[in-house]
Amino acid sequence: MRTPLTPQQVRFCESYIETDCACKAYRRHYKTDRMAPESIHRKANALLNRPNVASQINDLRKARPQSLNVNEDLLTRYLMEARELAMETRSPSAAVAAIRTIACIHGLDKPNQSRQQPPIIQVVTGISRGIGDPL
Repeated sequence: MRTPLTPQQVRFCESYIETDCACKAYRRHYKTDRMAPESIHRKANALLNRPNVASQINDLRKARPQSLNVNEDLLTRYLMEARELAMETRSPSAAVAAIRTIACIHGLDKPNQSRQQPPIIQVVTGISRGIGDPL
């Protein structure tokens, strides 16, 4: 029998499912104005690692409608189209927002990644270049 969640933990789980970002979910439902980003990251991950919270998140994922057929590739494609439109209409802030969202979807916004990621330039443009490589 798992330990019941607090209402705050339930809201955190729901936000995590919605955003797929523990830090965003933590900021939404916990007092963080005086916390360093590293502290928020640490606390959010600690909350995710609690067995009752992890179980609730798994239950919520199973309950999500599967008919949406939304995945990383589809979202990335839509965001790339939005970025291109933003560049055509000379709206660089919208283009940057799309690029940041693509980075978040692919986990490039999270520190200390254990898996190897392609350079951000390749994800955004499709051209494989590392930082410091000549254009």
